[in-house]
Amino acid sequence: MTRLTLDPPLGGLVRFHRKRARLSQVELATMAGVSRKVVQDLEAGRDAVSWRHVLDVLEVLNVRLRPEGPLVGEWLAQSEPGTPAEEA
Repeated sequence: MTRLTLDPPLGGLVRFHRKRARLSQVELATMAGVSRKVVQDLEAGRDAVSWRHVLDVLEVLNVRLRPEGPLVGEWLAQSEPGTPAEEA
């Protein structure tokens, strides 16, 4: 299984934004609808956190992830409203 690695690590990004927002881990967890353990695991870089919970925490912190890669532009063009869906 391939692990998602981010540079800089996502846990540091979450911790930085949480502290700048003057939120405790408990407060952030409550606002995101997750447990404190989820925030703690996320900040520690543990891979036990579900993608849905990551997105919930990032939404509270007003952090957006942006896809990058050689085909992202093509994918975005196909994802625009009014374009035919990709055939399976």
